Amino acid sequence: MSRLITYGDIHGCCSELAQLRQKIKPAKNDIEVCVGDVITRGKDSIKTLRYLQSHNIKSVLGNHEDKIVRYLQHQESIKENPIVLDEDEQDIVVNLNAEDISYLKNMPLFMQFGKITILHGGLQNRQNLNKISKKSRAQ
Repeated sequence: MSRLITYGDIHGCCSELAQLRQKIKPAKNDIEVCVGDVITRGKDSIKTLRYLQSHNIKSVLGNHEDKIVRYLQHQESIKENPIVLDEDEQDIVVNLNAEDISYLKNMPLFMQFGKITILHGGLQNRQNLNKISKKSRAQ
């Protein structure tokens, strides 16, 4: 029987995540999902992103990833970027490769596994999960 394993707010703490996974011992058929905020604050945000990708660990979009994604989207336009990054966030942005950016941009707002819904924060204005764009959803 497979397990749904969730990790919360990793914040760039890659070695701690790896240690936790050694204790949990995920099987090949287990599903591993992060509840967002996998980057910033900790010292290894880039390493964490690449660890998640290499171990096929999915993540929903947290507010820290959302800020980076919105910053990158503004950078692609010719308008002045209204998003101000702190030093940690700037360091992350300059070290992202194409795969990292794709991983971040493809994080859904929420994931559903049967009766379990995983999302980082609450929904605004009493939004209904069934009415949210399919692009925001992953299964």
